[in-house]
Amino acid sequence: MHRTVLMLGLAAGLAFACPALAQSSGPFTIDALLRQESLGDARVSPDGRWIALERRARYDRAPSYKLSRDTDRLLSAVQIVDARSGEVVRTLETPDHSAGYTAGRFSPDGRRLIIYELTPDSWRLGVLSLETGAVRWTALAPEDPRLGLTALWRTVDELLVVVQPGGQLPEIARTGFQAQDRIAALWAATASGRSVGGTFIPSGSARDTREHRPGW
Repeated sequence: MHRTVLMLGLAAGLAFACPALAQSSGPFTIDALLRQESLGDARVSPDGRWIALERRARYDRAPSYKLSRDTDRLLSAVQIVDARSGEVVRTLETPDHSAGYTAGRFSPDGRRLIIYELTPDSWRLGVLSLETGAVRWTALAPEDPRLGLTALWRTVDELLVVVQPGGQLPEIARTGFQAQDRIAALWAATASGRSVGGTFIPSGSARDTREHRPGW
């Protein structure tokens, strides 16, 4: 029964995400690609009661593209589906997509769910109560869950989390803009007259050359 509800939910989501599958009226263009919606991960609680489904809004609705390959996570919302009725009982999202939400692991008793919140400048972990819909947000910036088991339920009430230093964004999210930010900071230091600096970005046979910072 639970698998049937999940498959029906996924099928409905695909029809919603890809209306072009149902009707086509011309060539597939770049504009059509940017209007595509999609599905992310789907998780079922250990007790079979809940389904957590990630739905991603149109790519051209992102408030910022500085996160590069993680823009899809910025556009993500988490829907909680009652597996008994197939109804969406709550949705975690921001209408302006200023923050995106993705689902982590359910607690062993199926009463709680790890939630990740991503903005263009922040990343944090929260715990959603499936019964009340309340989210308890923490100040923790966990390691990216795509790297492995970085958040683990020790008991139904305790979490073990691998945390990043300094509360920074995940490495994958930073790759789109960290080089530009560093270059801007180095130039600002040089332009101010406080220091003289240079940065080498080597390639080819010089790829082992180390970077020089202000004051070298």
